[in-house]
Amino acid sequence: METSRSQTEDARPKTLAEHRQYLHEIVRLKVWYIWCRLHTYPEEDLRFVLRERVDIYRKTDVNLEGMNPKAFHFEDPAWLRMEEALQALWAASKYAARRFEAEGFRIFQPSVDARCERDFSERPYVLDYKCGSLTYDEPPPEAPQRVGFHIANANAPRSIFEPPSHLADCLRRVMDGAARDFGATELRTGTWLNGHPRFLAYFPACWRERLSPVHDDVRWNFSWWGQFLTARGTFHEKLGARLRSTGLFPMPPRDSWCSFDELRAHLDAMPLQPQ
Repeated sequence: METSRSQTEDARPKTLAEHRQYLHEIVRLKVWYIWCRLHTYPEEDLRFVLRERVDIYRKTDVNLEGMNPKAFHFEDPAWLRMEEALQALWAASKYAARRFEAEGFRIFQPSVDARCERDFSERPYVLDYKCGSLTYDEPPPEAPQRVGFHIANANAPRSIFEPPSHLADCLRRVMDGAARDFGATELRTGTWLNGHPRFLAYFPACWRERLSPVHDDVRWNFSWWGQFLTARGTFHEKLGARLRSTGLFPMPPRDSWCSFDELRAHLDAMPLQPQ
């Protein structure tokens, strides 16, 4: 979430050209990460890393569905051709990061560009969220009192922290809905935002005390890769540069939880109350 730009600039809706640039930058970063991952973990398979640790598939026109497809058609000949081309490139240039990134991106670019306008105009999935920028799942059988919640940005092009009351209101709606639907009394989430001070400010001290160790099993989803997306939906250049410079995610996901009573007491004490 970008904080260095003015609020006026942040409030501009993203253009199609900016969306195309985001897709190019994030796919380039993910191709670079494939090189980094395979160089660091030579025992891993390129196909596994491409399918499971980065999300390039959904950004190509092989994905005939929306941003969250019901199925991944990795057997599609068009996808297999791109996958095999990247495998051949890795075999030929596994120790040349810049070449691998540049030429690897060119493998995917025509398919990414072919889907770009459809990707840009797709109905935002956050509109189906139950509680503004948040939604919640049915509790698992092993912990029927605890709901997990998911985070998106219903405020775009502003961040979920603007106004400060927005996220507090969403959290209250999660608690109200989960208590009504399932009799839940606790909530949890696993996200990169558990490393973001502005997000943690919405939770009681016990939330920070219960934070899990950072996750190290990198996955393709937004729990990992959402940190490279600004509130406007553009590429987060600073965090992308940090990943490139270290090979490590700036904010790897962590899990935590608290009770509804603990969270309500904390939100009641915050200076800016929900609208």
